[in-house]
Amino acid sequence: MTETADKAVGLDVLTRLHNEMGGKPDSPDLAGLWRDLGLRPRGEAVEFDDTAPLAAIRKAITEAK
Repeated sequence: MTETADKAVGLDVLTRLHNEMGGKPDSPDLAGLWRDLGLRPRGEAVEFDDTAPLAAIRKAITEAK
């Protein structure tokens, strides 16, 4: 299955990632990701921090076009 995806993008990156990480459970640091994206919980709301390291990525994902 990853071979088909690799052919579609012209790289073997998906097969390599699957071979390296596919059989291992992972617990990503979601709190760190949210912080780096500039998302701060404030009670039942969320505050945006545009100075966060990944704030530009958050904006690109969430801004209306």
